[in-house]
Amino acid sequence: MRINRKKVLIGCVVLLAVGIIWAFTGTGFRSGAVIMRIESGGLKSWSLSFDRASDGFINTHTLRMDEGEDLRTEVSLETGELLLTVKQKQTEVTVPFVPGEPSAVISLEDFEKGKLQLKLVSYGAEEVKSKFELIERE
Repeated sequence: MRINRKKVLIGCVVLLAVGIIWAFTGTGFRSGAVIMRIESGGLKSWSLSFDRASDGFINTHTLRMDEGEDLRTEVSLETGELLLTVKQKQTEVTVPFVPGEPSAVISLEDFEKGKLQLKLVSYGAEEVKSKFELIERE
């Protein structure tokens, strides 16, 4: 069997280009390292737990928001910090989480019905348990 070097080279260039585009366009590419991760999610909630993550570890999830909903957060961590960014088109909210802070509800009044992109970034966070859930506004 003969290998066509030209086709292999073209394939490598295409894969490299796709990797560069993913890295610079923020398409949900996960970066960093994490130990013992457990993740589950759906259209209305997202849970993420892990023992330890490297600085800058990023994880993303998409939720589908209806009219009159807010985002309930339940986050616990022993050390470090987590930053949650909720984004939809040009609207964006970033919320920090540190050890000992109580759970909170993030108002989504400035957001419209549709997809919400959640991005969670770890800065030395350890023993993390988090749940994000869309709830009816009170």
